[in-house]
Amino acid sequence: TIVAITGATLGQVSLLEIATCANQSVVGVVPRDMPPAFIHYWVSHRIGKLVAMQTGGAQQHINRRDVDSLPVLAPPDGVLAAFGSLVDPLLDRIAVELLQSNELGMARDALLRELIA
Repeated sequence: TIVAITGATLGQVSLLEIATCANQSVVGVVPRDMPPAFIHYWVSHRIGKLVAMQTGGAQQHINRRDVDSLPVLAPPDGVLAAFGSLVDPLLDRIAVELLQSNELGMARDALLRELIA
């Protein structure tokens, strides 16, 4: 899970499905003992609290320490397992379909270039 901490995307939360690099405008939230999807939805649920702590004059930003100190309510292991068994297959399906959509879009663009030429 990444959180945009500055600029026009301040407060946006994303769950990454691919390996990536980032700059200082985002903070990664990597779970230790919890499913990544749970952390993603927890941060998404609490993002208003983080945005309320923004500082800065010309460009608002969230301090990384505020993200790091965000408390996480940890449900019992059985609840986490049930959550994962319901949510993980859905997120996997979304990821596959987004990648397929991207591939289809690239194929469409290539075919359109051929038709126009």
